[in-house]
Amino acid sequence: RSAAARATVLTRRLLLFGQQQTLQTTTLDLRALTAGLAPILRSLAGDMVDLATPRGGPPLFINADHAQIEQVIINLVVNARDAMPDGGSVVIALDTIDGPSPLIRMTVADSGSGISAEALAHIFEPFYTTKESGRGTGLGLSVVDAAVSQAGGSIAVETVLGKGTTFTVDLPAVSAPAAGATAAAPQVGDLPSGTETILLVDNEPGVRAVVARMLRECGYTVIEAGSAAIALAIAESGAADVDLLVSDVVMPGISGFDLAERLLAQRPDLPVLFISAYAPDAAMQSGLPRPDAPILSKPFARGAIGVAVRTLLDARADHVAAERRVVQAPGSPHPLRSRARRRPPQVE
Repeated sequence: RSAAARATVLTRRLLLFGQQQTLQTTTLDLRALTAGLAPILRSLAGDMVDLATPRGGPPLFINADHAQIEQVIINLVVNARDAMPDGGSVVIALDTIDGPSPLIRMTVADSGSGISAEALAHIFEPFYTTKESGRGTGLGLSVVDAAVSQAGGSIAVETVLGKGTTFTVDLPAVSAPAAGATAAAPQVGDLPSGTETILLVDNEPGVRAVVARMLRECGYTVIEAGSAAIALAIAESGAADVDLLVSDVVMPGISGFDLAERLLAQRPDLPVLFISAYAPDAAMQSGLPRPDAPILSKPFARGAIGVAVRTLLDARADHVAAERRVVQAPGSPHPLRSRARRRPPQVE
């Protein structure tokens, strides 16, 4: 899990520089987000650093990607910690800036060694670092700069050698979201379950095994396929009556999109969920074989795929039930023919 988490962070940083990371923009309360991060920040800062975070106050709403803003705060605290090898203090403060375009201001101030004029000219450049080899990637502050820019904000630095540095991040303020617009994340004990049959397609055995276990723990019957070709063979053999396709997108040979297109030609009512380590941008999503097919970005928790799967299956069940309630004219043939349940193959 730790290795996967580190790889995820690094990949997101690299995608951010190439402008290829799909943003999941939503209305966030920056005060609540910072408070939620406090335990992690204190752990990262270490015992030799006195970390002060905002306490109480009204919500401060911004429109941004949740993961990116978390990364901004974490990277600024880590940068401050590294500037104080012998300990010191870090103060995170939040405020509002009134004006024609109101802003939410966050400052991260440390009592560290400060930044030299030479380094100050390069601190936001990717891969620039003053740390010795093996201790830094040079991506921390460049990630901060890119994320703040993508959120429509700006960042400034004030520093005094031997006394400390203050980073100031200004982000556009937005109105509070409508009541009930943000749903609470489901708890593990509340995860939806089912007994349907799912065809899971992923060419990475380790990933496929983990996802299959997640789905089986939710009660589903899972048929695994290591390639799109194998999945097509399973579907064409009639060995199983599949209720949902869960497929990786990028695979050798036939892609997940092409696989879904072929299966949907036979089963237009088949729900499809794509899982991918790369979140497609709007242009790529326009090529989806079914416009409403969601894409779940890897890595994901059991709760995320559990909710996505149940939502798709329930939507299909509601659609079928609605069609069955259509009033038929006397003597007219029924417009729907229920799909025959195929007999499973006999084992000799």
